[in-house]
Amino acid sequence: MIRHHHGDATFDVEYVNMFHGELDPKVTLPMALEAVRSFYAAQSDKWMQAADINAYAKRMRDRNRPSEAAICDAMQRAGITGVREEQAYRRAVNQMVAEGKNAQDALQAAFSMQPDKFITANRNGRIQPRQNVLTRQPTRLRDILGEEKPTD
Repeated sequence: MIRHHHGDATFDVEYVNMFHGELDPKVTLPMALEAVRSFYAAQSDKWMQAADINAYAKRMRDRNRPSEAAICDAMQRAGITGVREEQAYRRAVNQMVAEGKNAQDALQAAFSMQPDKFITANRNGRIQPRQNVLTRQPTRLRDILGEEKPTD
């Protein structure tokens, strides 16, 4: 599309590889095509660079990001009150939006996180340690490091 806009200008393989290498891996083909269309609709005399596509894709993701009020409402409905739980939920929502999900899907999908993947606070405000997946018992530090054998 860029080549066509500039009168079917020729590109060598090295330029194409460099352009592709500079693109953000999160940029999808529809995002890139929309970025090219909007770039040349606004300014037809300049060459578009990979950084222009990356910037446009970032703006699209930022526009898609749910508002702070929407995130707070979703957490309140789900009963998420702990600081660590809130941080984990926000991180999951932002990750999903960065991967291209729309705001509503990201808000819903973030609830499917397994709570034992991160440390959470219980009702008393105490930190709950991670649990052993098989026994569902709290993982103790000595389980990870191993017990020291007394030396005789």
